[in-house]
Amino acid sequence: MDSYPFSHVWKTLSQIDSKDFKKVTYNGIDYVPWMRCHQQVVLQFGRYDWEFLKNEDGLEVFYYPGGTCEVRIRMCIAGNTATISLPVKQNNKAIVNPDTFQINTAKQRARAKCFAEFGLFADLWGAIDEVEEREEVGGTAETEATEKKASTRKKTAPKKAAPEKEKPTIESIWLSRKDAMYEADSRESAQKCFADFEQSLRNALGNIEKDDYQQYADEYGAFYKNLPKSKSEGAK
Repeated sequence: MDSYPFSHVWKTLSQIDSKDFKKVTYNGIDYVPWMRCHQQVVLQFGRYDWEFLKNEDGLEVFYYPGGTCEVRIRMCIAGNTATISLPVKQNNKAIVNPDTFQINTAKQRARAKCFAEFGLFADLWGAIDEVEEREEVGGTAETEATEKKASTRKKTAPKKAAPEKEKPTIESIWLSRKDAMYEADSRESAQKCFADFEQSLRNALGNIEKDDYQQYADEYGAFYKNLPKSKSEGAK
């Protein structure tokens, strides 16, 4: 693996325009999936290294009192190293006692974010950080003053706005079908379940590429391998 100054790596990767790539949505925010990021780094620099750091028990997750946790990743591109952490969260709130799927989602998201430390799609992650910081703060002093002034005026019945329909995402479709898919009792029925999941994605999101939902295919594939080929074989 050749080494280059960090400034060269940043300049090279930051010039790749995120507008040329299909995004996925997580918690209402768009970002480029980790596989697309991986492809771009390999095209520019060939091999690079990364690892998820492990806790004292050898697990790739670090827990805090109360049951919340974070994942940590170290990445090296062209001789330059970056280490970041990311909480396991949903809707910008840390999840208490997350399951393996939620931890895996955070790991892949951390990997995508770590690429931004080297300049790749850093503009997207800068926007994501700004949105999350605003949500954590919960408003400015100017906003609070405006709201206080408005509360002193004569109150009128507010108009009820029609609830905005939440746009489906790959993650939300997976979560809505996941439990039923894991009830498959043979490879034959599991294949049908996954085919139905893919059809649901196409119906809701149009033409998407398998790379966009590869992490779910990998997870279900591990379950699939342990199933008998058919119901009759499992009953033997």
